[in-house]
Amino acid sequence: MKKQRLQVDFEFDFDVYGIVSTFKDYKLVWNINRNLHVSLRKEQDLKINFVDSQLVISHYKYTTEGSELQLLRNKSYELSGGESQYMIPEMPKIDFFMMVQGDINGYDRSELKKKLKETPGVEFILELNIADLKSRENFIF
Repeated sequence: MKKQRLQVDFEFDFDVYGIVSTFKDYKLVWNINRNLHVSLRKEQDLKINFVDSQLVISHYKYTTEGSELQLLRNKSYELSGGESQYMIPEMPKIDFFMMVQGDINGYDRSELKKKLKETPGVEFILELNIADLKSRENFIF
């Protein structure tokens, strides 16, 4: 019997920024809320299931009409076999990912990146090209 594979190409209609920070997620969110004048709120933790493990990712979200901002922790809370697991394993140095869909409070890409750089607790920010990531499907939930 011949096997057939289903290939699905997802469309990523959002921007992703990688953030390096030594702050705990709640403290970083508080600073982002103050600096960007948004209201990121804690959502239920994301659970990403794999064949042999499960990731539990901290998740914050801010939604307005026509825009959405999400902050996701890269490192899983639950450890399988004592090893650290990452949402995007090819980027272990990144602590958080910010997903931006639409215009947040009228900021364009460059203004948003500049405001995030000025946020206390943000040591480094990197705009990511989703197409270059091997684990890009982990952003679909």
